[in-house]
Amino acid sequence: AKGYKNLTSKDWFFPVHFPGDPNMPGLLQIESLVQMSALTVLTLPGNKGKIVYLAAAKNIKLSRKVLEGERLNIKIELLSWKRGVGTCSGIGIVEDQTACRADFTIVMPDVIDRYRVKS
Repeated sequence: AKGYKNLTSKDWFFPVHFPGDPNMPGLLQIESLVQMSALTVLTLPGNKGKIVYLAAAKNIKLSRKVLEGERLNIKIELLSWKRGVGTCSGIGIVEDQTACRADFTIVMPDVIDRYRVKS
């Protein structure tokens, strides 16, 4: 999946993160990757409108500040999707430079429940 976030002066975090050096918080950069990861599985047949949660994130790397007026281009690869558990790899790019990257495990409880062992 591919998407983007245009950063503007209207984004709530610029005035508070950090005064005198405004930039997009690293955790929000990673959250943007997670949200795009969720979209990759929500577009699969039968998944529209379901809930997706982040279960794990690893190999997180923040490489560059993301500033007001820039566009964070988001690229996600769904590596595996089985029984409501997905693994994804994502990267955020600004002006042909890597800004952030991470690997994720996402879960869709509605699907997982169908495979839960009944007692």
